[in-house]
Amino acid sequence: IEIILVNDGSPDNSGAVCEKYRDMYPDNIRYFVKENGGVSSARNFGADHAEGEIINFLDSDDKWESKAFEKAYNFFEKHGEEIDVVASRLRFFDAFDGWHVLDFKCNKGSRVIDLTDVNECSCIQLQTASTFIRREAIKGMHFNEKVKFGEDSLFINGIIFKKMKYGILDDCIYLYRKRADESSATQVQRFTPEYYTVSPQIYYNGIIEESIRHFGEVVPYAQNILAYDIGWRVKLLLPDIEVADEEFCNNYVNFLKNILSHVDDTVYLRSPVHKRLGIKCAFYKLKHDGKELIERSRFDLEKKSVYVDDVRLYNFNKINHAGCVIHICEIEGDTLKVEGVVSRWLLSSCPESKLSLVLRQGDKVYRPEITDYDLLFEESIFGRDKRYYRFTQEFDLSGLSKGDDTTVKAALTVGDELCDITVRYGKFVPDALVFKPCSKVQSDYIVTCTENGISVKKSKNIKKDSKNLEKAKQLWLTENNLEDIAAFRKDVLKFKKKNFKKKKLWIVTDRFEKAGDNGEAIFRYLCTDKNVDKNIVPVFAISKNYSRVDELNKIGKVIYFEDEEMYKKYFLCADKLLASSGSDFAVNPLGKEEKPYLADMINSKFVFLQHGITKDNLSGWLNKFNKNINLFVTAAKNERASILDGEYMYTEKEVKLTGFARYDLLEDKREKIVAVMPTWRKSIKKSYDINTESVYYDKFNETEYFRFYNSLINDERLLSKMREKGYKGIFCLHPIHTKQYIDYTANDVFSINKGFVNYNRMFSEGALLVTDFSSVFFDFAYLNKPVVYSQFDKDTFFESHSYTEGYFSYEKDGFGPVCYDLDSTVEAIIASLDRDCEVEDKYLDRVKAFYGFTDKNNCKRIYDAIKEMD
Repeated sequence: IEIILVNDGSPDNSGAVCEKYRDMYPDNIRYFVKENGGVSSARNFGADHAEGEIINFLDSDDKWESKAFEKAYNFFEKHGEEIDVVASRLRFFDAFDGWHVLDFKCNKGSRVIDLTDVNECSCIQLQTASTFIRREAIKGMHFNEKVKFGEDSLFINGIIFKKMKYGILDDCIYLYRKRADESSATQVQRFTPEYYTVSPQIYYNGIIEESIRHFGEVVPYAQNILAYDIGWRVKLLLPDIEVADEEFCNNYVNFLKNILSHVDDTVYLRSPVHKRLGIKCAFYKLKHDGKELIERSRFDLEKKSVYVDDVRLYNFNKINHAGCVIHICEIEGDTLKVEGVVSRWLLSSCPESKLSLVLRQGDKVYRPEITDYDLLFEESIFGRDKRYYRFTQEFDLSGLSKGDDTTVKAALTVGDELCDITVRYGKFVPDALVFKPCSKVQSDYIVTCTENGISVKKSKNIKKDSKNLEKAKQLWLTENNLEDIAAFRKDVLKFKKKNFKKKKLWIVTDRFEKAGDNGEAIFRYLCTDKNVDKNIVPVFAISKNYSRVDELNKIGKVIYFEDEEMYKKYFLCADKLLASSGSDFAVNPLGKEEKPYLADMINSKFVFLQHGITKDNLSGWLNKFNKNINLFVTAAKNERASILDGEYMYTEKEVKLTGFARYDLLEDKREKIVAVMPTWRKSIKKSYDINTESVYYDKFNETEYFRFYNSLINDERLLSKMREKGYKGIFCLHPIHTKQYIDYTANDVFSINKGFVNYNRMFSEGALLVTDFSSVFFDFAYLNKPVVYSQFDKDTFFESHSYTEGYFSYEKDGFGPVCYDLDSTVEAIIASLDRDCEVEDKYLDRVKAFYGFTDKNNCKRIYDAIKEMD
């Protein structure tokens, strides 16, 4: 094996690493240094110096599995001159683990793919790094150094077009790094002008010209290459870059339309990658001057399918088509409540005859009212289109005798006829798609959810039926080589019987590595208040590494997230889950591989204690179909109203105005302290990992965010006034930016908080709070303390953050002045200091009108609301 290392002007220590390995393996490794010219230049340089029989262009941060070269060489030996290229499977690693979307090529095993075959022409090969190439086939060929994106595909297909065949190995794996900070070339390309201009023009026209040169036309294989790449562009909104004015966007759209004139409609309609109907519609609309694909569709009742010409777009019998998705399937008393969504496109897919959704239970047919569902939409080059309607339907089960059953099916009405359709289920419904005997006991009923509908049976003897169900599940798991999961289920049932047979387990938590929030406050109440039901067993879940673990253990029982198996046992035994965070570490700890086989054991109700008052629109995250909150705790009147009136899909039954638990612990012990506590910035991507945990980012100090706050805490006007008045300052980074504390400059007035913030202490001892959009100001104002809002980046903040603006207007509803630059922020702080941090009357009036309660009985109200759930 000959390894050629090309240092293409690397600015770091890569050269020394290359020299080290060259000296260790002088017979194998050759090292070259050249001026920076980009990846294509480096590859061309390496290819010109290669002497091996077979060449691979390995990207410097990727990997090959250990036997890859041997397998590729043997494949070449077996097939002789029939092929010049052998491709491997491509698997992502690092921030994302999974197979590349083109991996379907390997479904038929290792073979030589004949690209002139109509059944194989969609097996396109685009990446060079995951291929092996005969060096003889490369003679006279070079990567196009003018193209930043698509140069791989131009090069490799320039070779493939010669023979229209290449080899595929299903047991040979190339490992492609996908970075959490989205810094790889494929992840950042769409933010550059070249991605919309020079690169696609050279790439697409290059593929078209090469096909015409070889075959006199744009053959189906070339059309598939074009459709594949354009499909990713069709999925994107119009370019979101500075130069993208109206003329730029129009030119880009017209260019794509012109390229698509070379692609037959059947190519993208049959695409094995771009399967979503919304994308196929956008393809059609782009190619055909804004016409809608739906106008060409027809509904075939006999085949239960929607066609465009002879291309079947939708088959109601296939479970992978999410025409109808049921997210909530719950029994309360003798009522089955079903909530879900139905595809808008599906109901419009028969232009000559209007389709309607019906749910039928035996001979009874229900026509649920459908309403707009704004939380799921299809993005395309034409904007955002809503994908679904939402529906809710209740079914009376009181007529069932013991042993009787009934089934609820989804169907479409086509004129006077009914057409049953398959159903998929959301993450809160155990379904039999993977785990066949996954029936769940609810009240006196046994519920089984399959693609054909929801079966409900009234139990004759619920204890006996539960045992028989578990036996069936154990047998199925054993027969399917899932003995470990079968054993774990047994352990959970034994654990529950031993510890919680006549008890109610309530798991309480805040953040993974931090307490001190509403979770800890309600935990203290549950462990110490004499009026709490003695049959309730409260336990607090936290990381072992939390600094106050010993203190929590003195309050009550503590369990640790790091003890994964034990935490999952508690989770599956829990009656209630009380959390101030909606993150999956607490409310969804089951891995995706094991969850299908354990989901039927989940019986806990989720009580969302909240971290801060919801002032902005969080419905995209906290909606019922995503979190299924059974009790949504609120602290302010307008907050509760915004959730009930918004897209969250909760009712007065779930959303309660109780006040926050931690407010009971707030005390006004103000000292001369100015607390600066901004929230994080989602746009500073390299400062956090895939789990939104803090990661040090070495260019954080170049961001506008850093420059503003470092300037603020070092502004001499402010420091002079604080010295004069005897105030100290504390700059508290948001937990997601914690590790950046070393970038900030402390002084004799302002210190920098280096770890997790003790919020209760800040609220108690602080005299003045300076924040931006963080909800911490609600706690501060609760104690009638002054707030200054510093929103220097308001114009861009909501564009990139995880929530959008809601009912709360800082200017009209805020509890202090709103500032938009450094000077006005400094002036507002100084003005408050000159008033000895007394709150102005107009802001006091706003505080009084805002909160639901200002007493110390919030924990009791929350406890009472949880008990009422039963």
